[in-house]
Amino acid sequence: MRQTQKIMAVAGVVLVVAIYFTIEPLLYWTAGSSFTAAAPLVIVQSLAVMLTLVGSVLRSALLAMGLESSVLHSVLVSTAAFHLTAIALIPHVGAMGANIAHILLAVFMDGHDDPRLP
Repeated sequence: MRQTQKIMAVAGVVLVVAIYFTIEPLLYWTAGSSFTAAAPLVIVQSLAVMLTLVGSVLRSALLAMGLESSVLHSVLVSTAAFHLTAIALIPHVGAMGANIAHILLAVFMDGHDDPRLP
């Protein structure tokens, strides 16, 4: 399981770096110049997606081991953190607040480390 998480993390970092360097021209080419301002949002969102993908391995392992309550606990905590962060940040920083909340959601979901895991 840890190997799969490392592979997903490395692939995710490569993707985030690739997005960092290519997103502005890609947005310009596909959506036009008025959308290039969304590049920072895409970069931050790609980081959140990478963290979510890495955490999916852990959640699948916990479910396979019959530890549904551990998954439920991490989902409840991370969902609460997401909503509290989104409610606090969106009025002040707009869409970036939602992206930051998504990162926090992924971190709380991934941060659950059950001692029964290999």
